[in-house]
Amino acid sequence: MAKTSSPKKKAAKPAAKAKASTKKASTGSSSSLPFKTRAAKVEKGLSGIAKVVINAEKPNKGAFVITIESSGKKVVALTGLKRPFPKLKALDMDEVVEDCKSKL
Repeated sequence: MAKTSSPKKKAAKPAAKAKASTKKASTGSSSSLPFKTRAAKVEKGLSGIAKVVINAEKPNKGAFVITIESSGKKVVALTGLKRPFPKLKALDMDEVVEDCKSKL
């Protein structure tokens, strides 16, 4: 007899006026950690304010881009990053989140 499992339902997120999109590079498992942690900080900082989409399309290698989709404005655009990603690590993510909030 096969067990049937009911699909898990995700909690509903509040509707938002704008959507922030972050693109992080897909460069490998260990090297993508700086990208993942920064994208998670943006997602956490904008939760309840805007819907955050991470990697809506395949990202470019060595790129970290945050775009406000409703206006098309880029808040952060770091491209061509090389290891150990000093420009990415130097970003103050609290400041980036505040910048995103102001552009919503």
